[in-house]
Amino acid sequence: MKIGVKPYPSCRYTHAALDALIAMRREHNLTPDQIKRVEIGLHRNGITLTGDAATKRHPTSIVGGQFSMFFTGAVALDQGRFGWDDYDRLGDAAVDALADKFDVVQDDRLEIGRTHPFGARVSHHHRRRRA
Repeated sequence: MKIGVKPYPSCRYTHAALDALIAMRREHNLTPDQIKRVEIGLHRNGITLTGDAATKRHPTSIVGGQFSMFFTGAVALDQGRFGWDDYDRLGDAAVDALADKFDVVQDDRLEIGRTHPFGARVSHHHRRRRA
């Protein structure tokens, strides 16, 4: 009875941020060219698994992609979803360019009293569309 269903085929520490990125994209009708910066705050365990090594920004393997907040977040923000077939986008220039706009930082608010600290804080800066 202790089975969990993962909504995304990636490290569990990426899921809350992916939910937020997809929702923000939909709510603000964002396109990748409008994005200036994205900051994702994670628990320190999430940083270790998905955001602290240079190889995390532009992974080259499926397993590397599964443990990259940069890659998974860039794909989700680019297309409004993230699924298994999206690992075909490893090395995609548009995804890599968007991943370069991401910062993954430790969020101390996720450290306090949490046994399963899988939450995330996501903020973004974007250019507004001209009417």
